[in-house]
Amino acid sequence: MIVMTDIAKKIIAEHRSSYEVAVDMTVGNGNDTLFLAKVASTVYGFDIQREALAATEKRLKDNHVTNCQLFETGHEHFDTRVTDDVDLAVYNLGYLPGGDKSIITQAQTTLESLARLLPKLKKNALVILVVYQGHDEKEKRALEAYVKTLPVPSYDVFFFSSLNTTDAPSIIGLIKK
Repeated sequence: MIVMTDIAKKIIAEHRSSYEVAVDMTVGNGNDTLFLAKVASTVYGFDIQREALAATEKRLKDNHVTNCQLFETGHEHFDTRVTDDVDLAVYNLGYLPGGDKSIITQAQTTLESLARLLPKLKKNALVILVVYQGHDEKEKRALEAYVKTLPVPSYDVFFFSSLNTTDAPSIIGLIKK
């Protein structure tokens, strides 16, 4: 079975071997944050759930990671905490695995976050959005519609999806030219 989060990590590693500034827009249990800490000099992480931040803090501490700053706020507010321009941003949308499934990412705040992120992207920056199909089709459709409007040649936009299963996430990616 294809694991989209593994494909996302391969895309990140293939795009560039190292990044200066990375942002984990939804830290969850810290798996993506830990991965980003290995490929970026500085990582900023965001989540609205204290439980997610605590799990991420523990994962980072257990792995002796010190190049991350975590913030308990929604990703739509990332630009109030991150003053650096960004090389890499990752969104793993949906809900906190093992957490309250009624707390989910929302199309409106994800689109707001993305709109605020685009002007802060450095040249050749990469953005990866892992979008789970079963959680909120409105968010997935809104993101697909939004990225289709990004101007060529300023952005390259790509999409990966499993065609024979409905429960696998999709990857929406973009590269700022």
